[in-house]
Amino acid sequence: MNIPMARFSALILVGGAVTLSGGCAATDKPITAEMLRKDLSPNMGSLAFTHDERLNNEAKSWHINWRNAVGTIDRIMFNDRPFRMSIHPIP
Repeated sequence: MNIPMARFSALILVGGAVTLSGGCAATDKPITAEMLRKDLSPNMGSLAFTHDERLNNEAKSWHINWRNAVGTIDRIMFNDRPFRMSIHPIP
């Protein structure tokens, strides 16, 4: 199959234009500080200078403390049992 160079270039140009014209999907709602606090991610940690950043850090602290409290309660209630492949005997 021998395609002339002009057709091949036009095909690549049209294909590239179609691929690049898609862009990113826009959200219906603008992103607010409350939406960010609901979706905590590890890369949100920074020095807090503004009111919103302080609220973000507080929400992040509550989230981490709650996750740690659940793990601690599991250990107190002996619910975190060792793996079956552990070298220690399982009671």
